[in-house]
Amino acid sequence: MFGCKFFTNVADHSVKYGETLSEIAANYNTTTTQIKLANELTSNFIRTDDYLMIPVSYMNEGNYSMSDKQRRMKTQNKSRKGKRIEHSIKRGESLWLLSRRYNVKINSLASWNGISPKDI
Repeated sequence: MFGCKFFTNVADHSVKYGETLSEIAANYNTTTTQIKLANELTSNFIRTDDYLMIPVSYMNEGNYSMSDKQRRMKTQNKSRKGKRIEHSIKRGESLWLLSRRYNVKINSLASWNGISPKDI
């Protein structure tokens, strides 16, 4: 595809004259919201020759048997040793703090909650 360079699941796209976020999103089977999040955009305004990181899936949405929410629920409800604890996050808490409090790995906490270990 012209103007694109693929890395694992992110494409680098050079904005062409007249393109809109919705057109770009449709070309990559993603959403304008995902593009805006990936590029920290606060509006739909883009300029010719801007470079955008485009999150892309390996497969079309129809090929996934479960939605993102369903996959997260399956992970969270998986039977495990020990007991399940639900914690309401309070201001100032972090994954690091919670991992120490509950004696679990940060990566496990992040995975169970469908987030990245680097998320705030």
